[in-house]
Amino acid sequence: MNWGNWSPVGECSKTCGEGTITYKGTCRQRNRCPGNGEKTLKCNKGPCVAEDPAPEWSDWQDGGCSVTCGGAGTRTYSRTCPETGMCDGAATRTEDCNNGACPTCSRPDVPYLGSAVCKGPDGAVLGDNEPHPLGSVCTYSCSDGAMPSPHTTLTCTSDGMPNADWDKDAPCCKLAQCDITEFMDLVIIVDKSRSNERKGWSANIEMMHTVLGSGLNIGPDNVRVAILPFAREVDKSLEINLKDTTNQEDLLNAILAMNDTELESYTFTPSVMRYAADNALTPANGDRDLAPNLIVLITDGKPTEGIEDGKYRGIKTPAEIDQIALDILEPQAKYLRTKGAVFAVGIGLRSAPGRRVMNTIAGSAYPQNVFIVGSPDELLESLDDISTAAVSAGCDACIAPPQE
Repeated sequence: MNWGNWSPVGECSKTCGEGTITYKGTCRQRNRCPGNGEKTLKCNKGPCVAEDPAPEWSDWQDGGCSVTCGGAGTRTYSRTCPETGMCDGAATRTEDCNNGACPTCSRPDVPYLGSAVCKGPDGAVLGDNEPHPLGSVCTYSCSDGAMPSPHTTLTCTSDGMPNADWDKDAPCCKLAQCDITEFMDLVIIVDKSRSNERKGWSANIEMMHTVLGSGLNIGPDNVRVAILPFAREVDKSLEINLKDTTNQEDLLNAILAMNDTELESYTFTPSVMRYAADNALTPANGDRDLAPNLIVLITDGKPTEGIEDGKYRGIKTPAEIDQIALDILEPQAKYLRTKGAVFAVGIGLRSAPGRRVMNTIAGSAYPQNVFIVGSPDELLESLDDISTAAVSAGCDACIAPPQE
């Protein structure tokens, strides 16, 4: 007595690879067959074929806050699915964001003889004490025949929160029509240290005599001239102030009389530049309001102030000593440039340290105001070029406020 007619019950437990399947049998003699009439056998639907993995979202991308500053906003994140509609979840999500208060610019500087009208992004005029928001524009103008230079507007911008500043430095006022050969205050600072030697000093005298003897209308109502010969300090016995200007002949004779002066030790350029700013360029000594100020400094050597008498020799390197001298020179040169254009003439200063000295005197922003020659002879051969460059520097000068 046994089971027969085995028939499968359902399908193979696996759609591919090895699985199992259950069979049910029929008892050939009812109720006399052992067991339950079921058996499980192995089955195989063939090798499995790898399926493509389910598509996955890309990483979330931050779309940024909807406001850069100034209040609440919304930050949106997005992601992409490689197969549209096949990824679970949303493609975007949002969250609140607040970048804080917007940065502002302070009221910009206004130059002597100048004024500025500042307007916010909405076109409303801003008061002097109001914050100037991003996008504000200040427009400059000048009085007394002057014009703003090198630009007429400033814009409040930001290179990243929380900072804001004007996109350019404030302009200054310059004469709209400039003819300094007819009207200016000219200060010549001339080095009479021993390093010049007699030949170099004589060349300086000839340079001043030649340049001032032609092309300039010298007179108390036209071009006034001050001359400050110096070594350790200004030689008061030779000093000529702006207020001393009478006529060209008197000036040229005074220059020739300097030729036989005794040359001295040291080159205290920083102190003399300060003296020029605080003494020569004052109303008391003849400096005039609205007259362009041109300062010409002639030197044959690097400054020795602060490093005199070899005080650092053997202690610091030559480069370190040069830097000490430059650190003393730079603030005085910067201060002098607030009084007018500075034109630097260097004799024999073509080395890198020498050029740094001359660029510091004239200002790194004014390389056109530096003229370097190799020798006294070359100085005299270059007088026309020096004169042309100096006149150009003078016309480019900002009008400085009168000193009390």
